[in-house]
Amino acid sequence: MPTSRVDSYQVVTDSRLNQGNLTRQYMIVLTPAQGSPLAVAILFYNADPAIGSAVGVNQIGINFPKSEMLTHLQLLQTEQPIFFLWELDPANAAVVSRFELSTSDEFPGEGYTDMTP
Repeated sequence: MPTSRVDSYQVVTDSRLNQGNLTRQYMIVLTPAQGSPLAVAILFYNADPAIGSAVGVNQIGINFPKSEMLTHLQLLQTEQPIFFLWELDPANAAVVSRFELSTSDEFPGEGYTDMTP
């Protein structure tokens, strides 16, 4: 199961007219550390598609419903380091069977201080 640290990320919105229908796609592109040539695009669709993936030469695309974008974005904005890992389907190497975006081990209570009276 390959794992890479996220070096940087980019948020992209893409609107396209396809056969007269407007399609919007929101994307987070991860840049792995250590000069890895792997490009990872996490795609969030306006109309919730079936979650799926695509694997090409040095690239992975993971599909999610748009409703899950904020969770991914908040993780990238507030935590470090961030890692992603993936597994390919043994029966079909063009399909990602597992994708995970995660932090490293963290200590309890390391978040915001509760300031409520």
